[in-house]
Amino acid sequence: MTAEMLFICSVIKSTWKYIFEEWFPGSGYVYDEGKVNFEFYDERCHSWVDTVMEIYVPVKERAGK
Repeated sequence: MTAEMLFICSVIKSTWKYIFEEWFPGSGYVYDEGKVNFEFYDERCHSWVDTVMEIYVPVKERAGK
């Protein structure tokens, strides 16, 4: 793997970590395990400059909120 690929992978990994370890606890939502999460890659991620991809995480309101 090239240095650029390793960097992009580390950014994606840290984004997932942020979502589950930092964002969810402070939000009014929890992960909806009954649905599918996924990463979406389209033409915006074909170059290493300004690469864009989307992470879709199913959520539901936290009980008691």
